[in-house]
Amino acid sequence: TAKTTAAPPPKGAPAPTPAAAAPDTPPAAATADTPPAVAGGTTGDVTKGAAVYLANCQACHQADGTGMGGMLAADFISDKTRLAKTDDELLVSIGKGLTGKVGVMPPWEATLSEQDRKDALAYIRKTFGG
Repeated sequence: TAKTTAAPPPKGAPAPTPAAAAPDTPPAAATADTPPAVAGGTTGDVTKGAAVYLANCQACHQADGTGMGGMLAADFISDKTRLAKTDDELLVSIGKGLTGKVGVMPPWEATLSEQDRKDALAYIRKTFGG
């Protein structure tokens, strides 16, 4: 079979325009597996957050998120006010530390990167609610 090609435009005529690009595809709908959005629209990675929580948070907040019933650290399970705070508020608390009902949580901003803190918060929200 012979290929046919379009003749070049006459001298001085405008060049043909390429076909229009397809419009942007809208983002996929959120699902139960979508990591939570954390502060400023940045998404924390729940899987990475699990490792950060295990290495840095679990000693006080415990594997079950209860902080030994709130006697050692914030209880994310029974005290619903803890995770009712905004992501920005919680990220400030994680980064700067705070004095709470049962003692002092140290600041983590010198130890954990901003992304590590967002990942940990994503894990906390996904695992313990909020």
